[in-house]
Amino acid sequence: MRAAILWLCLCGLTLADTLVVVTMQRCQPCEALKRDLKAQPALYVPHTLVVLEGREAARKWHVTSVPTLIRVRDGREVARHVGYTGPADVVAILED
Repeated sequence: MRAAILWLCLCGLTLADTLVVVTMQRCQPCEALKRDLKAQPALYVPHTLVVLEGREAARKWHVTSVPTLIRVRDGREVARHVGYTGPADVVAILED
């Protein structure tokens, strides 16, 4: 996880309050999640959104199933949700 956070910092991304979404190609729930995030930015604003795709991202974030939503606050993972059934999943992880 530290390597992934370091990677995000090196890319110039702030980790004050971030939603990290890990997806894979040819994953229907992943595609639905990305489509909903693109169509409804109000789901995650004012949080920073980072969408990572592929095995390398999954390995760095210790993801075993996709899609996975990870909430990072002040550089630390504070919540994780695996799977996607609809926009309520995004709202639930960001509510606390």
